[in-house]
Amino acid sequence: MASSRRDLAVRATVDQGLLSPAEPVVALLDTAGIRASAAALTSAFAAVTDAPCCTPSP
Repeated sequence: MASSRRDLAVRATVDQGLLSPAEPVVALLDTAGIRASAAALTSAFAAVTDAPCCTPSP
């Protein structure tokens, strides 16, 4: 799943002219992946500690 999001992001970056031979470097963040990882970590820590489990706001 993350690789398909990455591929789509790279294609869109090239299509929009943000990545080219003249500008060969671009920084992309997978915010959906970051949010999913943060939610999973929050749940995992809550499962093994007394910390309350909450859903982070978007």
